[in-house]
Amino acid sequence: MKKRIIILLLFISAPLFAQWSYGVKGGLTSSDETWEFVTGFASSGKIESRTGINLGVFAEFSEKKFLSVLIELNYRQRGANITMDYTGRDTSGTVVPKYIEHKLGYFNISFLGKVRYDWTYCTPYAIAGVKCDYQVSNKFEDEDFGYLQDEVTNQIWGIVAGAGVEIKNLLPVAILAEFRAEFDFNKLYVCDDFSFKSKMIEFRVGVRF
Repeated sequence: MKKRIIILLLFISAPLFAQWSYGVKGGLTSSDETWEFVTGFASSGKIESRTGINLGVFAEFSEKKFLSVLIELNYRQRGANITMDYTGRDTSGTVVPKYIEHKLGYFNISFLGKVRYDWTYCTPYAIAGVKCDYQVSNKFEDEDFGYLQDEVTNQIWGIVAGAGVEIKNLLPVAILAEFRAEFDFNKLYVCDDFSFKSKMIEFRVGVRF
């Protein structure tokens, strides 16, 4: 019995002895949207990416030489610029050229696994995991689509994959540069006439203390 209690206490307290660090990251986000619509809603469409900023903090837990676990909290700007020949809603079949700026802001939490290889002055690494984005701002700069500001889903679930490198032993802190892509599971909006989904890539730099 005592042996089992000791083993249980060691198991519970093991994370307290793990090596951990923290840091900040920031950079640019390039996002776009995939729109699917019926012919009666629009006859053609073109999507251009929107560039925004991302800022965040992270904590990294490491017990193994090559493996780490990351928890990240981020703010990022997303959206797209949509051009289409609009025929839906109140246009009575009349084709109306549309240029729509869709601007979104999200708070994000990501849970990531990290595989790294330590060299003397740099550590290349790869990351992958899951994430959830919670919407904090949403704006369609078009009167025909303004109603979507209240109807676009508030939460996005998806996966994250990326790679980066840390420069260490040159400064008191480690400097990192990172590229990542995110793919969403759920669509931002779905109705009978159209639906759309988002995707994004990010380039980030940061420091780890």
